Amino acid sequence: MIEEITIEARILKEVSKKLIKRIKELQLQLQKEIEDRRDFGGYEDCGQSYQEQVVRTEAKIQELVSQKISIEKWRKFIIHQNKKP
Repeated sequence: MIEEITIEARILKEVSKKLIKRIKELQLQLQKEIEDRRDFGGYEDCGQSYQEQVVRTEAKIQELVSQKISIEKWRKFIIHQNKKP
């Protein structure tokens, strides 16, 4: 039982690391999209699409951050349960 809890905590830690990596990738993508919006967003024919892309990427980042927080809370709960006598 204790071994299963430890394995589950390790898996959740790996998932958390992958989420952090994906969040960093999306943050870099967001910076590029903001630059593109600044450079090309003023044109009437495509300005709205650049703005929408920035909003979508920001929403993805917020969702991944929320998931990461939930996973970390769950991992800490598992570890805490493991320490109980």
